[in-house]
Amino acid sequence: MTDLIQGPIRASIPENPIKEPLFVEKFFDDDAMFSRVATKVNSVSWGPGGSHKYSTTMGRWEHSGITFDADIEAYCLDKVRKMCGNKDLGKTYFFAARYQIQDGCIPNLWDHYDQNGTQVTVDITITNSANWALRVNGRDYYKTPNQAVAFSGQLHEHARPPYPTSTDESVYCTVLFLHYATSDHWIRQLSDGSGLSKFGNDGNFRYFNKHRYMPIPDPPVGQVIDSSHDYDNMMNNYDILSRQEGAFDAPVEITPMPIIDKKIHAPGIVEYTFPREAGVQLTGLVHNHCFRLWEQAQVLSDARKSVYNENSRKCYVRTVSSRQLGCHPIDPGHRIYASLEAGVMPMIEDYRKIYSIKELDSDRWNLLRYDHTNMFHNHYDDCLEFPRVVAVSVILNDAYEGGELVFQHHNLTIGSKAGSVVVFSGSYPFMHRVNPVKIGTRYAAVKWFNWQGGSRAGI
Repeated sequence: MTDLIQGPIRASIPENPIKEPLFVEKFFDDDAMFSRVATKVNSVSWGPGGSHKYSTTMGRWEHSGITFDADIEAYCLDKVRKMCGNKDLGKTYFFAARYQIQDGCIPNLWDHYDQNGTQVTVDITITNSANWALRVNGRDYYKTPNQAVAFSGQLHEHARPPYPTSTDESVYCTVLFLHYATSDHWIRQLSDGSGLSKFGNDGNFRYFNKHRYMPIPDPPVGQVIDSSHDYDNMMNNYDILSRQEGAFDAPVEITPMPIIDKKIHAPGIVEYTFPREAGVQLTGLVHNHCFRLWEQAQVLSDARKSVYNENSRKCYVRTVSSRQLGCHPIDPGHRIYASLEAGVMPMIEDYRKIYSIKELDSDRWNLLRYDHTNMFHNHYDDCLEFPRVVAVSVILNDAYEGGELVFQHHNLTIGSKAGSVVVFSGSYPFMHRVNPVKIGTRYAAVKWFNWQGGSRAGI
């Protein structure tokens, strides 16, 4: 990324030639041709001891720049042009990947939009012994060899659901990715050397996705990260932006969180809903802001001291406060804090009116990550050390199983639903817990309020 130069977006993305995702039952009509492709992909030195690095952020081995014989390349180009009805499409790059558990690192690919390096992506399954689906626009495609899904990475939200197993290292999913763009797309012009001169300082246009953050999954806590996904390398984009002259005059890029539904589950427990799309964007920003910075969450001991106790609470935390407002407007921490404040405070005001609660105060948000088996036992939020009159829990994603929010004395269970905000009292009888996460990773944001002018709600 040595040519990464940030600046205002002045270039537009050409109209996308693929409007809706397409499922292809048999991408290579000739079985013999697919066999040649599969042989080439599988001949890559995958796995431990191989020549390719393992991406700990995605749980996969990668092989960039894979090429095939001229007749295969020509077949793929002709097929994609016919599928999209666009003869101007040309190859940008191909690569292959094998998703597989390695040393406890579980493959993952969260809901996201791609960076602007292509217009059409064709995801072709080579091997899928893990029976792992590809999710595009909310639909799961369980593909077998030679089946494919064609989609636009910039238009179509895509991901993979939680990996079907957390222990079996013998199964895997091998995929071939074909990427294409029209001749007026910047990446096609870069190939002849004119791209940089044409787009000048629009580096952010080339390297940020539609939500203007780096579309990378959050790596396993405590695991060594390969150098290509080093934190400094990823955050360099934001650092360059912050050093731009006049950069701090730009408006903050807030994620809108309008209330689209409200449900009173029980007196004192109200669930508000905002668009799932906003939860996806906020989760991506959390990944960027918390990348390798998660800390183990604490609980109060019998001696009333904060300690780590995995039998009571096992999850990870990162705090954001008004101090984040001093960062660049596109900085992930700034955007998370500003978005949660702007989106959730109207819900708190509505809750106050329902129950005639006087003014409340709070100064920080706790971002939470619950991995496989992580949980929080039954507890009340309010205590002498940390007075908490009202609590709010924002569920950011839903790519996990388990992790339900349970209110013990109300016989109430609230499941995983990205865009859910639960507001409730911090004291008796609002005992609650977070059930163990069975598969995947649960992301949430919590905040506690005290009476205005009172002591802070603490950590």
